[in-house]
Amino acid sequence: MAIKKFSIDDDFEFSLIGISSHSKDYRLCWSINKETGTQFEKKDDLKLELQKSREMSLFSFYEYTDEENFNTQYIIANSGTSGMLLPEYKTLDYFWMIKGNFSGLMMRELIAKLGKIETIIACITIDVNTLKSKQNLIF
Repeated sequence: MAIKKFSIDDDFEFSLIGISSHSKDYRLCWSINKETGTQFEKKDDLKLELQKSREMSLFSFYEYTDEENFNTQYIIANSGTSGMLLPEYKTLDYFWMIKGNFSGLMMRELIAKLGKIETIIACITIDVNTLKSKQNLIF
């Protein structure tokens, strides 16, 4: 009898920016909306089973759909009710995930705009393929 294996490869085709800020999530998103022209809206907290601890955790979650550029963007808190979304980046408070059409030029322009926001201490681009806990970003 032949044995067939079925495997599903997760889709990690998105851009990721790490943000360090002491602001509350709603204040940060308000500042980002004002500076970048986005319209992030608060959604229900993101409920995820963390890869390492296997515990359910809730993360503050904001969403914006950019119909003009055909992408969907999320701002997610790194700290949840029972752990970190990406524990390898403990010093980052939020992640900005962009799924869909988003060029390198658009990324550079966005990073420049984020640098102008007073409540943001630092922001960095993150290579998703190097993350140990990238499974936590599948939702």
